[in-house]
Amino acid sequence: MMIPLTITTLIAAAAMVRGEVGQFPDSVAVIDSGSYQHIVMDSEHMWMLKFYSDMCGSCAEFQPLWEHLTGESNLGKSLKIGVVPIDEPEGLSLAKELEILEHGLPVVILASNPFDREDFQILHAGGDSETLPEKSELDRRLNDLLHDNDSLQKDEEGFYLKNSPI
Repeated sequence: MMIPLTITTLIAAAAMVRGEVGQFPDSVAVIDSGSYQHIVMDSEHMWMLKFYSDMCGSCAEFQPLWEHLTGESNLGKSLKIGVVPIDEPEGLSLAKELEILEHGLPVVILASNPFDREDFQILHAGGDSETLPEKSELDRRLNDLLHDNDSLQKDEEGFYLKNSPI
């Protein structure tokens, strides 16, 4: 007996193979238009967010670099981490509101301004395997964004605070 496969089933299966569905560490928040204000903007901490799609080949190619930023990089460990799955209506709504999609996918932003939800720094935007930066280049970009602001402070746990816009 054959079981009919829908596009949704195939996409979900591919995402599960890549480890993108339901396998985020507890320290990674899933953000959407309903939670962005409460979780990211109202937070005293700086946030690094990845906008992605399970159907995006470039997003899958970028995944090892994202894991480096959020796991191996000392700088990444000092930021709150979130993902915005644009395959979900509320994630897509946030991406449209912030005009993220005009940059391609995946997009990694640094949300550091506590006063303006649309003021953020883009750490990485779009591309394919030919244009993906090296880990050291991403580390350098993040270091430059964080250390161009002399007034940045960390809390007692070592997370950067949104004390002033970058």
